[in-house]
Amino acid sequence: MSTHDSASLTRSFALTACALALSVPAALGQKGSKPSQKEVSRELKQLYDSDQKDQNDESWNEGTGADFDRRQKERRDRVMEIIEAGMLADLADWTCAAMLLQHGESADDYLLAHVLSMPCGISDQAFGRFMSAATLDRFLHTVSRAQIFTTQSGAPDPSVYAPIEPFDDSMHQSLRALFNLPPLPEKKEKEKNGKGPSAKDLPKFLELSRKETVSEGQDPEWLQRTREIVLAGVLKSDKDFDGAAHVLVASRNPDDLLSAHVLAMCAAFKSRTPAARAFCAETLDRFLLALGRKQLFDTVSENGKPKDPRSPLQDFILREYGLTPASR
Repeated sequence: MSTHDSASLTRSFALTACALALSVPAALGQKGSKPSQKEVSRELKQLYDSDQKDQNDESWNEGTGADFDRRQKERRDRVMEIIEAGMLADLADWTCAAMLLQHGESADDYLLAHVLSMPCGISDQAFGRFMSAATLDRFLHTVSRAQIFTTQSGAPDPSVYAPIEPFDDSMHQSLRALFNLPPLPEKKEKEKNGKGPSAKDLPKFLELSRKETVSEGQDPEWLQRTREIVLAGVLKSDKDFDGAAHVLVASRNPDDLLSAHVLAMCAAFKSRTPAARAFCAETLDRFLLALGRKQLFDTVSENGKPKDPRSPLQDFILREYGLTPASR
């Protein structure tokens, strides 16, 4: 953890994620009237703009922190009401909601922010790909796992590279670039000499992964070599990313499943197909289950039923991923 004091760290969190917005009258809460979608979308933008103002307020200090936290909670609660009512319309709404929840206070806030940001990244909305990375990093940090995109900084100045520990900076720059992240300072990629790992081996490894069941603690060669391919940065096409993700998803190791989720997002960014969106959901579900957390999309089944534990998302979110809502 950074040596900066808690106030600096909290301020840094606020500055590094992507700026967001403040609270306005709750249209959905007005008794006897239901707001139009246009009114709700306008409110979300106002919430976004207000949070943006708070994040950039240079007068912030420990003395004003309580008011800052109160306003953030009001915004977050308001956004959750809107989401629970199923009133996110176009992806501009999804972006606002994701960014606001990124300034939440719990792993569930950050996880939902990640779920909302992925379709924005797939459609190449502004900040969508960055938010797909930043929300995942913040979720990982909150559940005491290493952040993998190093978006969460312990430095008051966001331009200073000081990722909060624990972190894993082994991701190849070619993957970081797909999430619109800059190269890591002073990190040089290994020169390719034509003799290293090759994506051409992935079809063979995929076939092996479908034939073999990987038990916990097992580490077959095809799994080890797929990891090497991913770290080498030789994946280029959506088929490459998708193939590697499908190999890794056969693993029981949470790190492999997390890597599969990242690669599934890369494949979706490139192909934008319904199948790629659905696989983003499945890889996230498998990773969450491996952590002992609830799956969100009901993509993992056991004995013909969605595997427990589960906490299904709203139907409108499932449909955005091309999934048919299961019976509740």
